[in-house]
Amino acid sequence: MHRADMAEDYKNSFLNLCRISPEKLVFASVIVLYFFNYIFIGKFPLNVVPILIGIPAYFIFAMSSVHRLGTRYLASWLFLVSFSVLAQSYLLIENGLRAVMSMEFFFVFSLPILYLAAMQCVTRSFIKYVSSGLLIFLVWQLIVVLGQISKNVFGVGFSLPASYSDGYSIQYANMLTGTFYNANDLAATCGMVFLFFLIIQPLRPLVSNWAIAICLVLSVLALSRSVLVFIMFSLFFVAFFRSPFKSMLVAILLGVAVVIGIYLIQQYFGHYPFVERIVTRIHSIFAVLDQGLGGDRSLSLRTVSYLHFLGQIDALGMGTISYQDYTRFVGDLGPGYELMAVNPHSFLVEVGYWLGWAGLFTFGAAMFLAVPKNYFLFLYCLFSFFVLSMVSSSVFGNFVFFMVFFLVLALSIFSLKHYSQLRSAET
Repeated sequence: MHRADMAEDYKNSFLNLCRISPEKLVFASVIVLYFFNYIFIGKFPLNVVPILIGIPAYFIFAMSSVHRLGTRYLASWLFLVSFSVLAQSYLLIENGLRAVMSMEFFFVFSLPILYLAAMQCVTRSFIKYVSSGLLIFLVWQLIVVLGQISKNVFGVGFSLPASYSDGYSIQYANMLTGTFYNANDLAATCGMVFLFFLIIQPLRPLVSNWAIAICLVLSVLALSRSVLVFIMFSLFFVAFFRSPFKSMLVAILLGVAVVIGIYLIQQYFGHYPFVERIVTRIHSIFAVLDQGLGGDRSLSLRTVSYLHFLGQIDALGMGTISYQDYTRFVGDLGPGYELMAVNPHSFLVEVGYWLGWAGLFTFGAAMFLAVPKNYFLFLYCLFSFFVLSMVSSSVFGNFVFFMVFFLVLALSIFSLKHYSQLRSAET
């Protein structure tokens, strides 16, 4: 091959690379983050290199093409920018310039960028690319969870991310967390990814069915009761509207599968601590159904905390300004609620305590100023977000959770786009 031909080939390769959509790159950086974050546990900033490169790069691109923003989400995006600026300002007030180097600062800076990338992924018909990436993410989480089970059973396998931290607590020892620090973070993320695949199931049935099955398995293993109920309810709801008979069949089959699964797990693996945790938490669902909220201490504490927040709304003002220090609002609840003063287990509550009325207003406006074509799906997406955000101690810092939520939101905003366009070849 002549040198001129080789030079032309290199030039064409470079041009093809440049033609890769920036939205695809920023989405890929979020997915790859969860590979890096586990492989290089605790080795900051190496463990977060993908987003440290991908998100700022997309920010530069987005600012150069901001004039092309869609009118359906422009006002929503501007309020999300305001929310991000407010949160960054509070972090700077609390910690000074060193706040810029924190992951909390980078996360709130990233929110409008992830929102914009998600909207562009849907409007530019990158559903195939996004769904494939999320399926890879789920498979990776499943592999890690199976490795953690192997570690518990055989002593050889994958360690829990929490075991590498200085504040490692024995409460994490019996969890199956995937690449996340806490099992609830994994479960909440699976719930949001499940919702995405449930929506696009008519577009990509095979990939979606596999993804939904993996989400269900991971939710059982991570065992968040709220996520498990959310998935069951959503499946039944969708099946009912498509076919009432199918919905009854789905309900019966899932019920039988859960009962058989619990029996087999107890029978053959009941002596392992991580299995005891799964079985105990499943039993607690039936305890709540039988005895009410008092049947589960965790649920009771959260309910009291949420009701307390509603009583504090008129006193929120400017918030505490201090991130994860909400004693000013929670302290009068007394002993047993200390955790809620750090992690309120609700995005809405945390925003209210930390950022006050301004935080609630800007984020609320960012959500409700979007102009959806399918209001029912839009409202269900918001409902799902707030329910799933109650699962984790805090969803701040969970990049993939918000990326997928914004994708789901985009699907509700542009849901009447012709399916053939979504199925078309990606540009």
